[in-house]
Amino acid sequence: MTFIVLYGWRGTLSLSDYQHGPPGSKCTHGKTELDLCISPPRSEIETTTSPKSKIETTALSRSEMETTARFGYTDFIKHCLTEEEYNQRYARFLQHRNETRVEAENTDRVDVANAFQIANMHELKYDMTLEKEARKMKSCDDYKHGVNYRVAFYGERERNAIWQEFLKSVNKTSNYFVENTHPLQTAYIECDLTTTCHLDALRYDNVRDIASEPRFGYTNIIKHCLTEEEFNKHWADNPLPKIKSLNALRGNDAGIYEIANMHELKYDMTLEKEARKMKSCEDIKHGVNYRVGFYGERESRAIWQELMKNKKYPSEYFQEEEHPLQTSVIQCALTATCRLNATRVGFTDFIELCRTEEEFNNPANLPKTRIEYINMGRAETAKVHQIANMHELKYDMALEKEVRKMKSCDDYKHGVNYRVEFYGRKESDAVWKEFVKKSANKTADSYSETSHPLLTSFIECELTTNCSMKTIIANKPDDNFYPTFIHLYGWRGTLSLSDYQHGPPGSKCTHGKTKLDLCISPPRSEIETTAPSRSNSDANGSSSGNNGGSEGMNSFFVYLSIAFVSLFL
Repeated sequence: MTFIVLYGWRGTLSLSDYQHGPPGSKCTHGKTELDLCISPPRSEIETTTSPKSKIETTALSRSEMETTARFGYTDFIKHCLTEEEYNQRYARFLQHRNETRVEAENTDRVDVANAFQIANMHELKYDMTLEKEARKMKSCDDYKHGVNYRVAFYGERERNAIWQEFLKSVNKTSNYFVENTHPLQTAYIECDLTTTCHLDALRYDNVRDIASEPRFGYTNIIKHCLTEEEFNKHWADNPLPKIKSLNALRGNDAGIYEIANMHELKYDMTLEKEARKMKSCEDIKHGVNYRVGFYGERESRAIWQELMKNKKYPSEYFQEEEHPLQTSVIQCALTATCRLNATRVGFTDFIELCRTEEEFNNPANLPKTRIEYINMGRAETAKVHQIANMHELKYDMALEKEVRKMKSCDDYKHGVNYRVEFYGRKESDAVWKEFVKKSANKTADSYSETSHPLLTSFIECELTTNCSMKTIIANKPDDNFYPTFIHLYGWRGTLSLSDYQHGPPGSKCTHGKTKLDLCISPPRSEIETTAPSRSNSDANGSSSGNNGGSEGMNSFFVYLSIAFVSLFL
């Protein structure tokens, strides 16, 4: 949730709150034209003592300090809408454009009162005084019912149980309870948050459908650990109970791959203690006595593929449930989205993974590898334009260290000792075209980093977001494109006319040449740039970079906000 709706001035919900009878027939202070009860003085209706039930014992234990400015920005509450702002926000969604959103809320309450004969449904008013209660909240941990207010979407299982009990008494059926149909609420407010809070959406019969107060309590990252019954229910689409299905898979693997020590797997709630020690996404990784599903897949896969080398029917991908020595499993729901594709240098906020040379060259059914094709292209460029010092390009995992220093799209640009494909292409293209004018062939395609003669290494990495990059012909934002990957080339950070040497390909190589007449790379210390770029055209560091990347969608490895983790012992 990125907003919060507070309803006042009741912090409880019980069966006795609903009074049977014609709408408006049991109002204590009169009724409106819509047969909604007119709100009594707040002192009469407000709950001021702690409620009795577990869901209702949520007395505020926060500072009584109040912000002085109504629109003040706090750590958690960004802004509370005025009634006018609230009506404007939802105006385009209203079925009847002649009424405001607040009026529409009361129309809904009238419909509920008539349908279920609720005699004491009160009129709801937008009330800025509730902002005082909202401003007391400091984090998502405070996103819950208070002594004298209730919060939309919180504790849906408990309130729905009360609603269903009421429906039984009037021989009616209905969908799930929503907070704006509480008969005794008379005021509400909507506020925007500075962050996203993940709440249990308990109306759904899946992994979200979990108790709001689990055995070991709600922690920062672990929302709830499923019982074995919940685990099997969550995977109800399987022909067998999930735990039996896992063991059937293990038995099948043991037979096909001749694994003699594959153990039976059991669901084990004692693993919850280990899961609860995790406080953030950074903790979701293998521990001393357990392993986490989906974490470190690259390393696990390498071991698995080593095992598969001599098998008749090899399998390429490893899953944690195929580990022969694991004996226990548990599944837990998280409070946040965690990306678990951990690689050698570790998953960062911006770089999802860097491919190995083998992965880059896939698919392997081509007559030559991708790297060979790249070098053939460089050799052809050198031949057409008579570039004497075009070097061979090699895939270099050492560049991963440079990539991992990038934290956001703002870092998607050339560095001191590397260059990035697509960045600053307009400036680079000007240098390239200037060279082409004096080369053996006066025509050429637009510049690509693979045309830089002094680059000798490169690497390809996937991003966690899309970065907006300007093209060579970009004249407006719509011309931009949005790569989900990055190519780094080393070990030069500059491009200038002097980098290109005229002459037959391979004729000005300092350390010999390949069969394609590409120069063999000298030691990195000889070719690497270690000082800042020399000129504007060399640096390519102008405004031709990126923008808006932080709003891009995550690439490829995207997990739902209710992402789960399996722990194996």
